[in-house]
Amino acid sequence: MIGRLNRMGTTNQTTLFGSFLEVGSKQDLCAFLGLSESKLNFLLYKLTSAERYKTEVIKKRNGSPRTLRIPIAPLKKIQKVIAGELSKLYRPRQHVYGYVKGKSIIQNAQVHLAQRWVARIDLKDFFPSINFGRTHGVFKGHPFHFNDEVATLLAQIATDQNELPQGAPTSPIISNFICRSLDLELKQMAKEHRCFYTRYADDLIFSTNLKRLSPQICVPAAPEGVSVQAHVGDGLRAIIEKQGFSVNDIKTRIFDRSGRQQVTGITVNEKLNVSREYIRGLRSVLHVWSKHGEPHAAAWFFSNEYHRNRPGWRPDPPDFREVIRGKLGFVRSVKGAEDTTYLTLARKLSLLDDNFKLSQAEQQQAESPRLMVYTEGVTDAMHLRHALHQFKADGLFTDLNIDWADHTDRATGEGKLWQTCLSDAKREEFRHQTQIFLFDRDSDFAKKAESKPGKLKHHG
Repeated sequence: MIGRLNRMGTTNQTTLFGSFLEVGSKQDLCAFLGLSESKLNFLLYKLTSAERYKTEVIKKRNGSPRTLRIPIAPLKKIQKVIAGELSKLYRPRQHVYGYVKGKSIIQNAQVHLAQRWVARIDLKDFFPSINFGRTHGVFKGHPFHFNDEVATLLAQIATDQNELPQGAPTSPIISNFICRSLDLELKQMAKEHRCFYTRYADDLIFSTNLKRLSPQICVPAAPEGVSVQAHVGDGLRAIIEKQGFSVNDIKTRIFDRSGRQQVTGITVNEKLNVSREYIRGLRSVLHVWSKHGEPHAAAWFFSNEYHRNRPGWRPDPPDFREVIRGKLGFVRSVKGAEDTTYLTLARKLSLLDDNFKLSQAEQQQAESPRLMVYTEGVTDAMHLRHALHQFKADGLFTDLNIDWADHTDRATGEGKLWQTCLSDAKREEFRHQTQIFLFDRDSDFAKKAESKPGKLKHHG
């Protein structure tokens, strides 16, 4: 059933079709999208690529440029409608976490928690590698089964210069449809080699507790190293290339548990944790806000922090306070509401943002005395944590609350521990917290504490 177009060439799509899948012609598609055929023709065939898309270059976290192509408002509007319909029809597999409503990078990281090996493989030129033909094939296949005319129009709306543009609302969900076969094969491969697999957009993650990750998946480029470049195994590479993608070899990494294992920006060694860089960035913007005011802090943040390594783009910066609350909320969701770092940052924000308040429980937690324990190496904290757990199981030290410093965010060894001891003793956020640094009994660094007046005290 086709509705009547109004003078502006638009129509009320809610009265036209019961389902997106009922679209059978160009006229049907225009009616569903709520625009005239002449306007669709103008967007697709009259405008040049440069007129349909605005190019923006942002910095990735590593400083290299990322080029985004942002559709003009009329095109973006219909792409959003199509993306919404595609999302309703997409049935994500359990191991897919990117661009899926209700799933997050935290859930993705949780899968790989406390594994001996974590391998991270990046797909090269992810969106650009999905061309018009592949997109057309998606709309011809299940669950759409559109005829050639409709599939062609949808592919033309979704692609630009024969690729999915990074910045178009349709690109993420279409990429998930494209990757269905890839996900199925990689899940099967992971099962065969006794490891876990997840995909978040173009990041493929494999992890295992076996002594070694299968060489068919990934092997270290060097025999040792905490965080080393790796080579993708022949079996994994064959599957990726068969599915129309290629490996970004320079970004392939493999991590053992002695170093910082990161999955989508979250440390997964022993517990989920936020990287020190993320905390440092949030602490910095709060410091600028408190010293120089909100306008200065917002300008600094949006020019230095916000657009780095973001999966999408927004034409206008969002509300500054909303973004900062969101970043703090992320810290809370990963580290927990009782975490000292979260509580310290939350207290700072509550003094700057009238609309942000700590809960009563958080306020009490922030004011209660806690211990932070630092150790030299990876296994030291593990043994101590296990011992405390056993004591508490026997009814001893049940009221003792200890925060264990994350060794994966810093180099290990007594020299680095001493540097941390000196620097953290000066930090304002630790003034209400007792910090304990454990050195070997015969360590020269432990003896140095005796000669440091003020905040350091050697307990033998």
